[in-house]
This record gives sequence, structure tokens and C-alpha cells, in this order.
Amino acid sequence: PLVMKSEPPLRVVRPDGTTTQTSFDVVPVPLPDGHQGSLAPGASLTLPVWMRVDCDQDSLSEDIFFYYENTDRTTDKVYYRLSSLPLRVKVQPSLEGGAQVEPISTGGGNNLLLRLKNMSKDGDDNLKHIEITQVTMVSHGSKILGVESTEASKRVGKGDTITLSLTAKTDENAGPNIPSVPGTKVLQGRPVQFSGIACGQNKGHGIHLPPFLDFLKPNFSFNLGKRWNPPVLAGDLLVVMWRGQTSQPVLGQTVIPLPRSDEDNQNKRGKPQLSDNHKLSLDYPTHVYHNPSISPFSRVNVRLELTKIHEDLSSDENSTLNEFLAEFRVRNVERGAKWVGLSDCVKRTTEDSLILNLGVIISSFGVFHLRSVQYRVRKVEPGTEDVKDVSDDGFRSVDVCFTVLPGGE
Repeated sequence: PLVMKSEPPLRVVRPDGTTTQTSFDVVPVPLPDGHQGSLAPGASLTLPVWMRVDCDQDSLSEDIFFYYENTDRTTDKVYYRLSSLPLRVKVQPSLEGGAQVEPISTGGGNNLLLRLKNMSKDGDDNLKHIEITQVTMVSHGSKILGVESTEASKRVGKGDTITLSLTAKTDENAGPNIPSVPGTKVLQGRPVQFSGIACGQNKGHGIHLPPFLDFLKPNFSFNLGKRWNPPVLAGDLLVVMWRGQTSQPVLGQTVIPLPRSDEDNQNKRGKPQLSDNHKLSLDYPTHVYHNPSISPFSRVNVRLELTKIHEDLSSDENSTLNEFLAEFRVRNVERGAKWVGLSDCVKRTTEDSLILNLGVIISSFGVFHLRSVQYRVRKVEPGTEDVKDVSDDGFRSVDVCFTVLPGGE
């Protein structure tokens, strides 16, 4: 569980009003079966601890705390102990890849061309030679049938690129992934299947189990339709497991999204047309007063309205275009701010305007200029289905600027 409390020592409010919040992500670490749940005096063991982080820097500094108990309850010693371990991690480029899907003329399958490149730098001997140990497909309706590559093609040196050829079969009854649904629709859970091939003498890993499954979370869509709907896989994935071929073991996982067939069909039909005949209006306070002694956070309410502009009611476009579709997304959220009431979503309406009531949670004083909410408006012909457009074309930022000052009751 994630432990986040609003009182000291986890939350500290300084005299200038700034707040420092510390959180604990607590996970159980079971001991190997041979230790029978405890560590004898003088004994030692190695525990693999996986972390999933967002880091754009060359290094990462964190603190890990180990909580443990004394199994001998007959003494007067303190039973509960906590040990701190400063962690300094160097972030290095490793294995990057991409995939291409080519339909097979017979059998209804696909040929997957997987290209992998060793991106390691000079001086990093642990990743100088990388061996591919396992390839797994994560999908609602497709599975890997075989690999058509030699053993030599599963090893990639520094700066080199290799290509693996895989065959896959698609279940026609599985149905497509769900790109967007109305905000009140209840979705039933859809099974996700894992199919893979272990290369060489490797036994393989359970990608459907932690910690490997945790690295797939960014590729799922959460709260589609009605809130608390089960997560939906955004698209088929290839998960590549690999090892550094040195005396020091290095285990890595590279996740590669597969291009979807609807993207190919979209390219053939042409991209959806964007609309410029809509005006964005914002309503929010420019000055907010916050008292940290009453609440650690302050909320700024933002009312967003998209209104259709009727320049020429006699034109064919305005006389037939009675619907419009607005896409919203949140990217690169500014530090110290958190948007509520909005996630990546698509809104389609027949009205002349679309209103969203959002909020920004702030935990410190200062001037905030937020541009992390982005939107675009697309033209929709009546009676047609939404065309999924995964490009960044036409997105505009919503500019919200306000000042948080000390004060308030």
C-alpha cells in the first residue's frame, strides 16, 4: 500500500508556507523457502527489488527502508526494527526496439518483424553484448505461434541492430480494442492472454506476474466509460526479456507497442479532419488564498467551455455538421500541481457547446502557469463512427495562470 499522511513527520509545513510530503510505498518481500520465513544469526541472502520509475536524468537517488521483526519474543529487546539503505542508481540506455506487422496471405495470421538495437554507451561493459531470452505477446485476441530466426540473431552487440521474425495468429472473435466510450457506459472485463517463446536454454519468466506486470501498466487505459470499469489494454504489446552477457548479471525488460490495424486503415482513409470553428473559454480565479494550517492542499476550480462558431449558417459545412468531437489529454504535468476531474478522454456532442468542470490541486504558494491540459476538436459527420487518430496533430494547450497567496480561513 501507499502510505501518505498529512501530519509530521511525513508532511512538513515550513514557515514560508511551502510543504514537503514524504510517502511510503510498502511491499512485502518474502524470504526464499529454504530460510523458513526467518534469517538466522550470521546468515545472509540476496533479495531482488524491482522499481518502476519515471526518470529523465542520468542517475536516481532514493532511500529504501527494510522493516523486520525479532522472532525471539522471550527477550526484553525491541521486537520491531527499521533499517535504512540509501540507493543510488545510474540510468543507462540499453535495448530499444520497434515492430512491424505484415499480414500473411494464407491462414489469417500475421508476420511480426521485431527490430532491436543495443543503445549502450562506451564504458558500459555490462551491456556490451545483450542476449534476447524471451519474447511475449500481450493481447486480447492474438498469440505468438513461432519464431523464424536463428540462434545467432538473438544476440546484439553495442550499436548493432537485429531483426527477429515472428508468426502470430489473431482470434477473429476477440473484437477490437476499445478506443473511446461514453462516460456512463459500464464495461465488462476482457481477458488478456500472454503467449511467448523462450529462446535457447532459458526457462522464461511469468510476464503476467509481478514485477514484470507492473511495467505494463502505462499501456492500459483506466476508468474508460464509467468510473471503476476494469482496465482495458490500449493495444497489443511485445515484451522482450534480455540479459547482459557478463559475469555481473543484468536482466532487462523492453516493452514495444504493436501498430494496430485500425491505424493502418486510418492511413489509407486519410486522417480525420480537424475543426477550427470552435472557441475556448476559461473561467477561474486568478488569485487564490491558502492556509496550510487548515488544509495541506488548495483547489482551484477551472470551468472550460468549447463553443461552436457559426460564421456562415448557409454554408454546407455548418448546415450538415451538427456534431463535433473534442479530445482531451494531460501531458507533462507541472511540479506541485495535479489536475482532477480529467484524464485522457474523448467527448462527442450534438450541442453547440461542451462544458468541463475541472480542478487543480496545489500544495505550495507561488505563481502557476499550467499548460499540461491539451485539446483538439475534430469534425464529425452525422451517423459516422469515431476514427481513432493517435497522432499529435492539432493539439493545443489550455493556458491557466493564477497565483496562490498565504491567507484564508
